[in-house]
Amino acid sequence: MLLGSILNIVAVYLASKIGKNYAALKLFPILVLLTGVTYLLSYFGTPLIYILIYLISNALYALFQPIFDNDLQERLPSEVRATMLSVYSMMFSLSMIVFFPLTGWLIDHLGFVLTFLYLGFFLAMIGLLLPIFLGKMAKRIDDKVIL
Repeated sequence: MLLGSILNIVAVYLASKIGKNYAALKLFPILVLLTGVTYLLSYFGTPLIYILIYLISNALYALFQPIFDNDLQERLPSEVRATMLSVYSMMFSLSMIVFFPLTGWLIDHLGFVLTFLYLGFFLAMIGLLLPIFLGKMAKRIDDKVIL
């Protein structure tokens, strides 16, 4: 737990440096891809690998979260900011309600290794495709047009 906290602190520090140069929308596909590759490490199936998967995926989330929040703070007018942050939080909670039990069910039926291999492959593919789909959105945001 101490190592996880240290990694999260380092990730937040790095986020303060990276966030100055890159928008969350540009970093998101890279972090999804890295998370997918991390999950693919479950192929080796050792307890040390499982610990590494946990630590790395936790650190990647800790890296992305401050950058995303800062982008929202900069781009949204103050009168809608609280509402959008609440909607974001609610959507995250709803996704947990769906995906956590689904992941548990898959682990029960396929096993831990196979489930995380599938999740890793899926996230890696999504990470490779996201730049294509987010390109137009990034241009809109760069042009200061938020729809």
